[in-house]
Amino acid sequence: MISRLPPELLRQIINGAIPPFFHSETYRLRQSNLCSLSLVSKDFLQIAQPLLFEIVWVEFPCELTEVLDVIEAKQWTSQMRHVIVADKKGYALKPGLLGRLGRAGQGIKILTLFLKHGKPLKYSSLKFFPSAFSPFSRIRSCSECTAYGRVLLLQASRFCA
Repeated sequence: MISRLPPELLRQIINGAIPPFFHSETYRLRQSNLCSLSLVSKDFLQIAQPLLFEIVWVEFPCELTEVLDVIEAKQWTSQMRHVIVADKKGYALKPGLLGRLGRAGQGIKILTLFLKHGKPLKYSSLKFFPSAFSPFSRIRSCSECTAYGRVLLLQASRFCA
């Protein structure tokens, strides 16, 4: 019976079951619901699985590498729209990881980095965010982004189609 429903209706059903934005208190529930919906049928899987990567919250830079591996393998480069990297243990972002995120995350609108370590972030990595998809590539220094101590929030000033 579900297979008879048009994909647009299935997407509406799934979108109604998950919060559409990031909040730390609802993120795990959102991801859990999407995982459960992915198991319902092949049709639900095709819609719900990419939505798992719309909002990405990782607590260790190595987890970001794993997420990027999946996104690149599945060719979901425009799927991510909000990425939060919370470096809880003080591991530094590996050189090139932010550049890889920029190349793989062409749809990113918000990038939040919670950096615990004392090493400076190289803003030159932001040039890998394609200007056609994201205004992040225009950021040249920290004065052009919002910085709160060791928290760096980069938010798109416009939404791209």
